[in-house]
Amino acid sequence: GDVRYVWDKQGSSKPVPKVSYVRLISGLGWVIGTGVYEDDVEAELADIRFKVLGGVALVGLVAVALGVMLGRFLGRRVERVAEVATTLATGAVDVELVETSDRDEVGRLVTAFRTMIESVRGQAKAADRIAVGDLSVEVEMRSEKDALGRSLKNAVQSLRGLVQETTTLSKAAVEGKLTTRGKADKFQGVYRNIVEGVNTTLDALIRPVEDSAAILSKM
Repeated sequence: GDVRYVWDKQGSSKPVPKVSYVRLISGLGWVIGTGVYEDDVEAELADIRFKVLGGVALVGLVAVALGVMLGRFLGRRVERVAEVATTLATGAVDVELVETSDRDEVGRLVTAFRTMIESVRGQAKAADRIAVGDLSVEVEMRSEKDALGRSLKNAVQSLRGLVQETTTLSKAAVEGKLTTRGKADKFQGVYRNIVEGVNTTLDALIRPVEDSAAILSKM
């Protein structure tokens, strides 16, 4: 059956937790086993989490592209707005536009742009929280047509599902449930590739155990 214990590992100053599968050979008094260090499994999961955070950076690129497009559109009459847009294009969101009482096109444009700045600032804060692993953030959509808000909200939901899936796999591995696999069909794109990659890694780790079990069964 499965055995959990600590054992010396090359490069480590102290014994490391390990999970193995062992079997007694009746009549010979032999115990044959094979195992894997738990920190190796944790290292694989840490690498997966790092790759997930890379996907969150795409949200920031959308905000930068939006700022650049608006800056080119406004022209000379809205030079200050163009300057703010350029600042936003660098990734900074701590910018201000003086509120105007003008009711012409420029005034309405400035008012609309101030609203956009506040929205991007709020979404940037949400993206920052997501980037550091805080998936408790609730993204509020300004309207049904809020594409960026919808993308952020979908990203949070996908990441929550991915974290839950990898946590389940990690817990199952620690508990010795080595046949547990992630449900890759619940995800799309790179998220699906990540879950499939974890499953493939687990298969590669467990295959020697299964081979040993088959040989022992024949013996």
